[in-house]
Amino acid sequence: MQRMIPKQSKTQFMIRGLTIRDILFLTVCLAVFVLLLVSNFDYHYYVAVGWALLVCILFFLKIDDRLYYELYTIILFVFSRKKWNGRDLTAVSSVDGDIIKFKDGYYAGVLRIDSTEFFLLREEEQDRMIDAFSGVFKNLNIGQKISLIRLDRPVFLDERIEELKRSSAKRMRTSTKGDRAAAYIRAERLKNLEAVNTNENCFYYNAFYLVLYSYNRAAVDKTLLADVRDLRANNLQATRISGAELLGFARRTLRPAFDEREAAKIAGTKAQQEFVSPEAVTFTSKFAEVDGIAENTFVITRYPTQTFNAWARALCDMPYTKVVISATPIEAEKAVRAIDRTTAELKDKYARSSKMSSDTTTQLHYESLQYLMEELMSSNEVMLNVCTTVTAYDYASEGKEFRRSMRKAINRLGFRTSAMLCRQAEAFRAATLNTSFPKAPTYTQGINSSSLAAAYPFVDTQIIEPNGVMLGQNSAPVIVDFSKRSDFYKNSNIVILGGVGGGKSFFAKSLFVNLFSEGERIFILDPENEYSILADNLGGKVIDMGMGGNIINPFAVLTDVNDDDDTGNLLLAHITFLEEFFRTTLDGLGSENIELCLSLIPKVYKKKRITTRTDLKNFKGKFPTFDEFLAVVREEEENADISERGAYRMIATFLSKFAKGGRFSYLWNGQTNLQANEDFVVFNFQTLLANANKTIVAAQMLLLTQFLNNELIHNFNRIKQGQAVAPITIAVDEAHVFIDPHNPVALRFMKNTAKRCRKYNGKQIVATQSVNDFLGNEDLERESKAVITECQYTFVFPLNASGAADFLQLYDKLDVTEEEQNALLDLARGHTFFIAHQKMRTEFEVVTAPALRRLFEERGVTDAIEEAESNEVAEQTEGTDSTVDEPAAEPQQPSSEDVVAIEESQGKGESESAEDTATVDPEPAAVPQESAQDKEVLPEDELKLGEEKMQDISDSEAERLTGSADPDEYSIAEPVREDEITVMTEDVQDAAIDEDLTEDISAALSDDGIIGEHGGQTSGSPVPERKPEDVLKYEAPAWKKDRHEKRRNKRRRDKRRIKK
Repeated sequence: MQRMIPKQSKTQFMIRGLTIRDILFLTVCLAVFVLLLVSNFDYHYYVAVGWALLVCILFFLKIDDRLYYELYTIILFVFSRKKWNGRDLTAVSSVDGDIIKFKDGYYAGVLRIDSTEFFLLREEEQDRMIDAFSGVFKNLNIGQKISLIRLDRPVFLDERIEELKRSSAKRMRTSTKGDRAAAYIRAERLKNLEAVNTNENCFYYNAFYLVLYSYNRAAVDKTLLADVRDLRANNLQATRISGAELLGFARRTLRPAFDEREAAKIAGTKAQQEFVSPEAVTFTSKFAEVDGIAENTFVITRYPTQTFNAWARALCDMPYTKVVISATPIEAEKAVRAIDRTTAELKDKYARSSKMSSDTTTQLHYESLQYLMEELMSSNEVMLNVCTTVTAYDYASEGKEFRRSMRKAINRLGFRTSAMLCRQAEAFRAATLNTSFPKAPTYTQGINSSSLAAAYPFVDTQIIEPNGVMLGQNSAPVIVDFSKRSDFYKNSNIVILGGVGGGKSFFAKSLFVNLFSEGERIFILDPENEYSILADNLGGKVIDMGMGGNIINPFAVLTDVNDDDDTGNLLLAHITFLEEFFRTTLDGLGSENIELCLSLIPKVYKKKRITTRTDLKNFKGKFPTFDEFLAVVREEEENADISERGAYRMIATFLSKFAKGGRFSYLWNGQTNLQANEDFVVFNFQTLLANANKTIVAAQMLLLTQFLNNELIHNFNRIKQGQAVAPITIAVDEAHVFIDPHNPVALRFMKNTAKRCRKYNGKQIVATQSVNDFLGNEDLERESKAVITECQYTFVFPLNASGAADFLQLYDKLDVTEEEQNALLDLARGHTFFIAHQKMRTEFEVVTAPALRRLFEERGVTDAIEEAESNEVAEQTEGTDSTVDEPAAEPQQPSSEDVVAIEESQGKGESESAEDTATVDPEPAAVPQESAQDKEVLPEDELKLGEEKMQDISDSEAERLTGSADPDEYSIAEPVREDEITVMTEDVQDAAIDEDLTEDISAALSDDGIIGEHGGQTSGSPVPERKPEDVLKYEAPAWKKDRHEKRRNKRRRDKRRIKK
């Protein structure tokens, strides 16, 4: 709706356009002129004439105000105080609950106004909301002031981060690759959210507040209560703020650069005023410096006369600014008198004017005041004295260029501004929580309540939903919860549209990654083999629907049917499905022959002893196959009359394609063996689409529909039983590839799946790059619109002109505005137009972290991550073991019985029991071998075989082996090899431990002279000759077994820690 903002009316007392200030100035100047004329000094006439010229220049020349007043202001500024303590400038005294107290005795209450998708409403709905908002100004009493304040407020994601941490803790399973991949994705999502949750990197959005000032605290409460009630009654969400939020708001109006979460610690303490007030404020002639940040405050001196609804939107969308629109009510009689005075002067001016340009300006001014008078006299209107300030924050310290560019930007919107030269202190007070107005009358303007309400800047919404996934960003992160339900959100189904190269596929993969990490099971129908990399990284499975080995038997009756869908008999319901299946696969057979074929289906089940009385839910037998169905047809052919045999022969010919030896027998001839138990399953149709016609593809989709419907219903039944199950998502990528203009089976699949998903708590995602394929004919268009109706969410990526036209035809009930239509054509790559429901639509840029992009762009990502983490843990473990080894237990001296047992065991032959030999792995090749230089040398004292043998070792030899010549200081080193930790399985580790034991014994006996290099007796040895393999039968003493058991247990613990 077109709106009019009236031009300036003379709300102050004036005589022929002269204020009292102007009259006083002219009176003084005239007196000086007279004195100069009557004086008797030389050239006094010339001085008087010069004085008169100077007065004319000062009076008639204007910048923001008459030049004489500008000079007066400069003089005052020169002699004024420039540097202030922030507490001296701050008008706020304290914050008490939901009330702000001021030093001058005023009180203020604050409402937070939430934005709505204003431009998605019809014009009459817009006008209704503006009328409701104008009631806020009509409720004002004389002496009260109201301010509409727009601030840049940060988006903090603390609640979403905490919720993601809690959900991650609940899903912390690491038993499968998929679980580990989901944990990795959640960790990356958490990292991304935390990165934008700091005060330095956070997003900002337009936050709007209404501040009501009054001397009477009770009047504040009463007025705001009425305002909240009236606004909410017209779907405008208003909330009165208090406590930490109110304290943070008060500070942000003065000091925008701070972490708002600090307010919670200060609220209710004596440090409130110090928290709100700036530390130091310095005023210059052109800007104010507040805590080191330059602020330039401009005052609007002229508004556009002809405008539209939400005329302040563009002003409030300017970045790095604070906008304050303040208003005080004017008594009706004073307002009428002011308008009368102004219109009288305009008539006189128009009569005396001889310039067309001046006449036109005067005429427009007159018409605007005439409109204002009509509104005041005929409607329930209130006239208000309005002052609008725009404070621009020069964070980059650009100085003059920043001030100039900001002022030009405001002027381009149709406003005229004053830079408030040498009056920045006055502008600072007007732009903060303060009851004062700028003193100069040119900085205020009389505007009626409905025109002021039409400013309505609350038009842009942010989509930040609890428990959602982050999809991208516009002015704030876009976080969507697809599982929520309300009057507006009926299901979780999604449509993704977009041309080639617009970012549709990238977004779909990013969405799947996020949903997978939320614990959803995802099934994708992939016609172009685009998801194999993602499936590999997520521990999923790719099932080639065009190759053998993945059979779905059409005759298999699915038994997991919800009670609501049970039509009375499972077999009859499945035969109904088979009728559709065979009408699809036997296309070309003729309707009569198809009917004859269908009549034989009960007979083939009867052959397998399956009837309507069979309890199929507990059926353990096998279902019929195409071979058996073909056998029934041929049997009927033999028993039929000669006239009917041709029909049976034709049916047999068609069915032979799917029976043994037929070219499609690998698809459906056999018992169902398709397994899709993973959480991420891709049904790859690329091979099938390349090697078969669309009839076979459509039939395969029908069977897959049944399979996936069974999964949905099974999931839902478990939910009803109180079990915790993962929601199911069924996705059809590049859906246009599956569509056959002559057979809309694929679209029916999507429609029926969407209905099932809505009913059974699932989700369907349909993605396509060719909208035109959905509109091939009337049947396709009808089925396509049915799919769209069943889908709650739509993401539209860049389309060409014809694609955009097809989209508008497909979404003809959406009421897409002209602005949105233009936006569709201007979408940049990677940007999407998001439709959540009829009154929630927005545009945003898709953003995916590089770490998550790798999951669908590089194969083996999660394997590499796991390997890197394992190596890191192994290195830490090795470093810990090598530097902080627990002191080894002092080896016990073997008793004489132990020595005798050793000698006896060495003398035994191959006839020893297998139990003794089983303690050592007889295949040392299974253990990773060390090089000669890396061979571990164990100390000699580890195998003390009696004090008499230890005495045979020389001190120098003992020092070589142990680093000490003192036998009492011999120690046993136990370095943990990295290959033993990260490579060996538990069994191989145990074998390595036992083999180490064997090698240690062999080396010890050899060094002691017990056995020679080749197992023979050394000179002087009392031990009989024995072979090296005899050592394998060595029975270690108890102390030795205990020690190696400890080593075995320690390595098992290391392995479990690596897994975690």
